[in-house]
Amino acid sequence: MYRLALMAALAATPAAAADSPLMAAFQKYCVATSGSLDKAKAAARADGYVAPPPAFTPSAPPNIKEAEVLWKPVEGAATFLMTGSSTNAQLRGDFCSVSASPVHPGAAAELKAWLGLPASLDEPQIMFTERGTTRRVLGRNQQRLAMDALIEGDLRSVAVRDDPRATSLIYIKLKR
Repeated sequence: MYRLALMAALAATPAAAADSPLMAAFQKYCVATSGSLDKAKAAARADGYVAPPPAFTPSAPPNIKEAEVLWKPVEGAATFLMTGSSTNAQLRGDFCSVSASPVHPGAAAELKAWLGLPASLDEPQIMFTERGTTRRVLGRNQQRLAMDALIEGDLRSVAVRDDPRATSLIYIKLKR
């Protein structure tokens, strides 16, 4: 009886929503490589990403140096991978961004769900530590934990950027 009830409960549990193509690419190229520029580019190239034609190459943000852009056009859309080094005074580190055109309106909610945060959280940038498979989101009042993680090389930052042409998921592995 108990087994039957458990099997019925498991069968009734809705399956987790599949990642969007944007989130899947972000996970594969930026997160799984822990922001390693060379690994992110190698994984994207293995999946058919190439240098875009000059007319389609997005410009890098002003604080991203040595930016390299790869793209993969698919049926009326395109996905871009941009890697480089962030030289922002507060966010120095390896920069990995996956952008999708046209705009992906659910990206912010999807990123928050991945981090286990409520969709209602209004935070433009989220800091977290990552040690192996353990991920811990840091609040604004946890500067000491953030500094310790930065010293140990475990501090990450993620954000979503929307503009009229594309949505970008941004991952930065922060460095001292």
